[in-house]
Amino acid sequence: MTSWWRTNLRWLLALPVAALIAGGLASYHVRTMWWFEGLHHEVGSAPVGEYVSLSADFRDGEGETSRTLRVRLLSIDPVGAGPDAELPLPGTTAYAVRLDFEAGADQELRVCQVALIGADKQRYAVPSQPYSPCLPQEHPGPEASIVAGQPRGRVAPGEERPARWVVAPRVLTDVAARITAVRVWFAYPQYVELRR
Repeated sequence: MTSWWRTNLRWLLALPVAALIAGGLASYHVRTMWWFEGLHHEVGSAPVGEYVSLSADFRDGEGETSRTLRVRLLSIDPVGAGPDAELPLPGTTAYAVRLDFEAGADQELRVCQVALIGADKQRYAVPSQPYSPCLPQEHPGPEASIVAGQPRGRVAPGEERPARWVVAPRVLTDVAARITAVRVWFAYPQYVELRR
């Protein structure tokens, strides 16, 4: 055995062990970087026409609280041609997702999100907009308390939300996508799935 091998043999044998230890020490990032950055936990599902409940605990400026709603899928309709139709980009199709919601008037739901799911599990989200796709645009209901001291559940005059409402947000998908479900969520990783 050459002197280099003799000098470095113990370090070469320790190298795989050190790599395993380093991998184990870095594994805590999986939860931080993966689990909380996607929809990984289905908390309920329902077929078309049946309600499913979605609840989430959260913290606002006033402390710990929760939000709850019930939702059902009414239909997923291709958006047709006409004077009010949005013209999709080439290679895309637009869908109107008709959803029926129920929630208490005191529930802050402005962070609710909607997406279509293709057969290949591709997610097609409602484009970013200044209001939640889950809420009636003119009547979004109460706001969350953002900072300490700001009251929870403040509703601007005229923005009171009814106990039940229907929305139809529009979603662009790939023209070849076969839509199988709708997902509704407040924050990662929990969601409910409404199957077509």
